[in-house]
Amino acid sequence: MIARLYVRVSTEEQVKYGFSLDAQEEDLKNYCKSHNYSIAALYKDEGISASTIKKRKEFMRMLEEVKPGEIILFTKLDRFSRNLLDANLVIKDLEKKNVSIKAIQEDDIDTTTADGKFMFNIRLSIAEREREKTGERIRDVFKYKVAKGEVITGSLSKGFKIENKKLVIDPEEAKFVKRAFDIYELHQTIRGTALKLKQEFDINIENSVLRNMLTNRLYIGEYRDNPNYVESIISKEQFDRVQHILKNKSIKYTSTGRKYLFTGLLECSNCNHTLVGFYSREAIYYRCNRYAKFHACISTRCVSEKRLEKYLLGILEDSIKDYNIKVSYKSKTKDNSIKIKKLNQELDRLNILFQKGRISEEYYNQEYDKIKIDIDSLKTTPKKNIKLEHNWIKVYESLSREGKRTFWRSFIDKIEIDPQTYRTNKPKIYFR
Repeated sequence: MIARLYVRVSTEEQVKYGFSLDAQEEDLKNYCKSHNYSIAALYKDEGISASTIKKRKEFMRMLEEVKPGEIILFTKLDRFSRNLLDANLVIKDLEKKNVSIKAIQEDDIDTTTADGKFMFNIRLSIAEREREKTGERIRDVFKYKVAKGEVITGSLSKGFKIENKKLVIDPEEAKFVKRAFDIYELHQTIRGTALKLKQEFDINIENSVLRNMLTNRLYIGEYRDNPNYVESIISKEQFDRVQHILKNKSIKYTSTGRKYLFTGLLECSNCNHTLVGFYSREAIYYRCNRYAKFHACISTRCVSEKRLEKYLLGILEDSIKDYNIKVSYKSKTKDNSIKIKKLNQELDRLNILFQKGRISEEYYNQEYDKIKIDIDSLKTTPKKNIKLEHNWIKVYESLSREGKRTFWRSFIDKIEIDPQTYRTNKPKIYFR
């Protein structure tokens, strides 16, 4: 008979019991030799739990490669699985292929016999129960430790260190965390924030890592069920503001680097889905995302950004005394036009190289952001705060598109709008 051998050990078992793949492999090969089995292949899953089958790559590969009439050998049932449902599904598939399994150190685990199948289910049920009880005990221990503010993992979030089994703030790293939140709240772009942090701290941080940092509730002192697990680095108010920005994904770039003013603020009043921006003949419009993707909304029409901007400015003009809004903005300069022109030419060349496939997307994104930051720095002077006063519209018109976008987001939470009738029916505006 042709046999396929499977060995597995989890990290915990290696440390606690000294289990090894080599010992399992040796026992299986000796068994095959004494029973005149031919070995088709050996499959090894190291450092992987038996709780789920799908995470075991070698196990899955074995199931794909096993052929009718063959047998799968392993030392004990818990090497094969500790999940009753998963194991029975596998057994059914193997039976269709006329493939049997056998635990060489447990004589009653042999699916070639009726008694073997019966014992297989009993043993597997016991193994699954023990696994679940162990998990419950571990969760109870962790819950107790978290309630006491003790560390339960060796993985540290940036900004903290361990002292006496508890997390405390690392002052130097906390500066990095605070700047990350400040920069993102100001610029509202993950890539731009990562580049700024690189410039200030000479630390490279991947976009995904930065996003995880900005959503980590540990920075406001919370962890699992303990709201006061550790001293906070970020205020709850700033954390919530950053989550709002991340949720709305406010900045949208086109190939020319332009931004949509109202992305993340507009909601279709017919289906409560977001309106997304797009360019058409150099004009900007917004349409219901649910209609655009699935044609599952009655909102078939588009909203003109220019018309909506004019409408909102009119509302503020009429109600100026009711608002006291401070906005950071950047006023344009005219001294760097030649430098800006050269940088825009570099941007064009970069776009061409990317479109022709001569550079990777990662390199394109890095260089694109660098050039954009250089252009923005040449276009602007130090930021100033403005209030809605008699000349505020002139100030608004002097803002860059990024400044205008920040302006609207500083006091508007969302705008409910019906794309079908927005020209006649007023949108509903929710202020912060």
